[in-house]
Amino acid sequence: MAIFNKSTKEPVVYWQPEARAALKRVPALVRPLARNKIQERVLADGRDLVTLEDFQQAEARFKSVMGNKSEAELNSLMPTDNKSHSIDFTCFHIVPLNSLQ
Repeated sequence: MAIFNKSTKEPVVYWQPEARAALKRVPALVRPLARNKIQERVLADGRDLVTLEDFQQAEARFKSVMGNKSEAELNSLMPTDNKSHSIDFTCFHIVPLNSLQ
């Protein structure tokens, strides 16, 4: 029986320390997506604990699907809405440290 968060009404999913440590190695940009997908699969299996094995299975599925794709193929998988956005790094105004004195 699942336990639900009182404020969000979402099921509570627990992570084994080893699984949580493995998740921390996932790039920050995609970590929330990875966490949600793994938790969805665990909940679909009727469980509320993510194990290292769950993480490793998800990682293997991802690599089998995405591992042999070129950058162009991966970009083609991105939703159209996201393709129209770019990052303008000029706003960071990187200057040599000695010019700040």
